[in-house]
Amino acid sequence: MPQKRLDPFVNAATTLDATVNPYVGMLREATASGALPLACGPTLAGLKGQWRQHIAAYHGLQTPAKRLIVEIGCYKGQTLLDLTKAFPDTAFIGIDITFKRVVTTAQRLTAHGVKNGFCAMANATLIDQLFAPDELDGCLIFFPDPWIRKAKQAKHRLVGPQFCERLYSRLAAAGFCWLKTDHLPYFERANEALAQASFSRLPASAPELLGSDFSSVFEQRFHSQQLPTFGSKWLKSEIN
Repeated sequence: MPQKRLDPFVNAATTLDATVNPYVGMLREATASGALPLACGPTLAGLKGQWRQHIAAYHGLQTPAKRLIVEIGCYKGQTLLDLTKAFPDTAFIGIDITFKRVVTTAQRLTAHGVKNGFCAMANATLIDQLFAPDELDGCLIFFPDPWIRKAKQAKHRLVGPQFCERLYSRLAAAGFCWLKTDHLPYFERANEALAQASFSRLPASAPELLGSDFSSVFEQRFHSQQLPTFGSKWLKSEIN
């Protein structure tokens, strides 16, 4: 069940029947008790510009992380978990729009004792409402919904001109955006939007931005079926 509201500060869990979807009740309880590293609705309101400090405080750390990276569309958290383990000095936030994915990701981080990860249930379209200018050091968008069942659904795609402009304003100097998808038309249009927003594309031969490919569940699935995938890496500033 997805969070359809664009307003990230409205908690859909307060108006839905938890007997229909058990993850609604789980998210509601975790948000109230702080039992899981997640935020939704009103609990997101005071975090803009304070994410690193909040994540450190939640996990009982005195020093905030050096960097803050967001994964949009974290699914059930495997890639996010891999990232938190590989870079313990970096804070990672996983964002998704479904109750099950956000709760499952938060549970996975907790089960593995992660101290530098957090989750948010929100529609990342309005990323400028969630993060302050220059607050992010990187953004991963791995296999976003291509919206291809009907031609008119293309308007719902995340990576478009407005989103790219908003993301650009929230990235620090030399901040990056790493995009992967299995849908070539979406990939081409997303690249155009990133270029129009003044991102600079890294050459295909450039080293991985985070030192590894960090393959997602979807990517592994596509490769097992011998289906092609597409990826591009972008920086906020020009390459010297």
